Amino acid sequence: MNTILAITLVSIYILAPMATALAVAMRNTIGMIAGVIAIVVFSVSFWMTFEPYATSNTTVFAFAAMWQVFGSVGVICKVADELDII
Repeated sequence: MNTILAITLVSIYILAPMATALAVAMRNTIGMIAGVIAIVVFSVSFWMTFEPYATSNTTVFAFAAMWQVFGSVGVICKVADELDII
């Protein structure tokens, strides 16, 4: 795998929920929607790209899964709450 692609995917996988949380704090509707789309796109890309490595390095991917649940899902729920979707 290309090293630059791996670094980019991991970085965006980590930073997309943080940027979305900032958009929620600033009450920026366009930023919230763009952040949710970025979270979905890059989460799927991350898991599809690193799927072959997930079985051999379970500890690292366990932390990635926890970040997915607590970071990404938490931010998406907060966006839905701010936009009165739920």
